[in-house]
Amino acid sequence: MQLQVVFFGTSEIGIPTLLALVENKKINLLTVITQPDQKAGRKGEITSPEVKIFAEQKNIPVLQPENLKGNEAFEQFLKNLKPDLFIVFSYGKILPPAILAIPKFGAVNIHTSLLPKFRGASPIQEALLQGEKQTGITMIKMNEKMDEGDIIFVKKMPIEENDDYISLEERLSILSGILIDPLIQDYTQGILKPLKQKNENATYCSKRTKEDGKIDWEKENAQEVERKMKAFKKWPGIFTMWNGKRIKIQDGSTEESQPGKPGSLSFTEKNIMKIACKKGSFIPKKLQMEGKKEMGIEEFLRGYEKALKENPKFE
Repeated sequence: MQLQVVFFGTSEIGIPTLLALVENKKINLLTVITQPDQKAGRKGEITSPEVKIFAEQKNIPVLQPENLKGNEAFEQFLKNLKPDLFIVFSYGKILPPAILAIPKFGAVNIHTSLLPKFRGASPIQEALLQGEKQTGITMIKMNEKMDEGDIIFVKKMPIEENDDYISLEERLSILSGILIDPLIQDYTQGILKPLKQKNENATYCSKRTKEDGKIDWEKENAQEVERKMKAFKKWPGIFTMWNGKRIKIQDGSTEESQPGKPGSLSFTEKNIMKIACKKGSFIPKKLQMEGKKEMGIEEFLRGYEKALKENPKFE
């Protein structure tokens, strides 16, 4: 007998998992539930979630409810499907108890941290911000509380020195796609027994905003700036202010020496600009002045070095 499965997901990270479900002969993927299309970019063009685009390419039915709580029509739709299991990965909405109660084996959420560490909306960013040496995938049986469900399975993965959000998200995405098939079978056959989380060990991470990317040179050391750059590589990026303009910093490195007060600039070598931090210095390699294209440091300094030396301070 095939397992009757509904997939809830929105962002690109869930696509390898969705593909694994599509290709599994032991699973009948009934439908994909994803968030509504939204405006995106400067022009505000209506954009579909990556999961929706992929599902439609595979001829999988897609539903995009605006609200879940109290949505009786949606609840009845799911009940009529008679699902055995919900798989939830980066969906972005809370599933209310009435919906969680529908499938025979409940709802399984895939979370990109080693729960109970980093419960919440930004576990990959938080692991990079905290300088963690490892992260991983945790599968939990969902309850009405965020990321507090019983743990079904944990798979650890090292965070490499050169990892940023993009590379780490991709690796976790692929890992989940590899794991999902055997884990579903073991869980629904009773081989994997869910275990309660140790709530006393829980830590949390919140949904990030654009302003989280602002560098505070007075409070952050060079290593913390580098971690922030890696954590916010995909979105929102990191930035500083200079002469009332926003400068995005796309790439850079650190060194221990601190040539001046936090935020001050120094130009001791050709095509090298150092920014003093609370401790140490950050050396940008790619920057983007507000309203301009991204530039390597050599091109950037050709255009702005004179002005920067006249006002050598980032805010």
